[in-house]
Amino acid sequence: MISKKIGENTYIFRLERNAEIMASLEEIGSLFEGVCKISAIGAGIDPELGFFNGSGYIWKEFEGEFEIISLEGSITRFEGKSIPHIHVVLGTETFSTIGGHLKKMIVNPTLEIFVEVFDEDVIRKHDSLTNLNLLDL
Repeated sequence: MISKKIGENTYIFRLERNAEIMASLEEIGSLFEGVCKISAIGAGIDPELGFFNGSGYIWKEFEGEFEIISLEGSITRFEGKSIPHIHVVLGTETFSTIGGHLKKMIVNPTLEIFVEVFDEDVIRKHDSLTNLNLLDL
């Protein structure tokens, strides 16, 4: 992972081939004290995506190469650990798209990640009504 500071609270990271995206985002989140806003483009293989149906996630694995058209989200904390919450839209070789909550994906060949770091940290707390770890604001 290569990075450069490009603004007062803004950074750019480049992930190399075979990096696991969510693990890399957890590592990026651990570098900063505040909540992070994430935006990225690139390409990867073999994603696992989720769809929240109101009571839980439906997970589906996809095989093959995909263009990462849009990857957006945040990195906050839950029980002291950096937690990326990422949604993604992926393009296929037939120019169709799929999208959802990103659980895992391998970079192939690269991913450009823009990170905006805010002054305050935000934690998540488990909400028993939704069974989700929601922002504690």
